[in-house]
Amino acid sequence: MEQTCIKENEYEGVAGWLLFFCCVLTFFIPISTLYQIITHTIPMISKTHNHKRQILWSVYAALFLGVAGFALVTGVRLWLVCTGAVRLAKIWLLAFLCAHVSYFFLWLVLFRWDRTSSVTKVGWDHVVAPLCSFFLWITYLHHSKRERDTYSNS
Repeated sequence: MEQTCIKENEYEGVAGWLLFFCCVLTFFIPISTLYQIITHTIPMISKTHNHKRQILWSVYAALFLGVAGFALVTGVRLWLVCTGAVRLAKIWLLAFLCAHVSYFFLWLVLFRWDRTSSVTKVGWDHVVAPLCSFFLWITYLHHSKRERDTYSNS
């Protein structure tokens, strides 16, 4: 007779890609956003005399500081295996995508397709890259055995 030992919830716990996602949300996004705003955005706001650019960069600072704060809360809740943490992570991913796309459309409205090369760069940075990130992490959260085993009880 062959004995098979089946482990229940063999992927339980915050580790692997889930741990990486928690670290990105808790550390990388808040720190990189603060760095970007302090070293680039605020100096550009103070140096320019163009009201459209001041509006654009002020919206950028407010919008992405909010997204970064939301990321920190989401990452901590995921890490602590709180009830509703995965749902909150999915909401954060949607908010992240909406913030980037909204910023891109605000940029388009303010600058009306002035330069094609700029449209391409801003479109890549605020539409294509966030869209790829959104689909990657939503797919992971939807299909992950670790996520399912870790958060099934919470």
